[in-house]
Amino acid sequence: MGARREGFVVKLRQGTSDVPVGVGFVVGDKHIVTCAHVVNVALGRPKGSTERPGEEARVQVEFVLLGDAEGAPLRNCRIVAWDPPPGDRRPGRDVAGLVLVGGDTLPVGAGPARLVDPRNGLAQTTEVSVFGYPGNPPRKANGAWSSCVLRGAVGGGLVQLDTSGESALRTQPGYSGAAAIASDRWGDVVIGMLAVASRGG
Repeated sequence: MGARREGFVVKLRQGTSDVPVGVGFVVGDKHIVTCAHVVNVALGRPKGSTERPGEEARVQVEFVLLGDAEGAPLRNCRIVAWDPPPGDRRPGRDVAGLVLVGGDTLPVGAGPARLVDPRNGLAQTTEVSVFGYPGNPPRKANGAWSSCVLRGAVGGGLVQLDTSGESALRTQPGYSGAAAIASDRWGDVVIGMLAVASRGG
């Protein structure tokens, strides 16, 4: 059984500041997945950089949903997997794998998400939740949840989500790297990662 969403959602920070640059989620005892372009921004690099960050590069993640008014647990990570963002006439899946460094372990309450292939048995009208840091309306301080509806697989190995009509916020830039979270009889389940969100709704 996987962790509850509060235990696997993380915020990636710009350098060592509190500024959110995107989101990721825990997939193993020390492993986190996010978008490669989120890692680029966290490191102060151009968003579309294709070059894998060096072995010395570190990004800071915050287990923001496990926090309180005093703060949330922080961990440093290095980049162990890299598939760059796509660009002009250049393929890329925009995925980065991170691992905790310095002998760190996951904080109390954190754990890996349970992953499920959405093509295997989920209804096309399944409601999905994503957590991120939208700019419209501004929610950069605390983040916000958005509700989507699973529409199904499309080309290129992608899955389409549409903003739910009942959602107060739409997915948008600021949700990059977010786990697409559905629920089943065993609890929270991740069906994928949000990599592309429309600016126009």
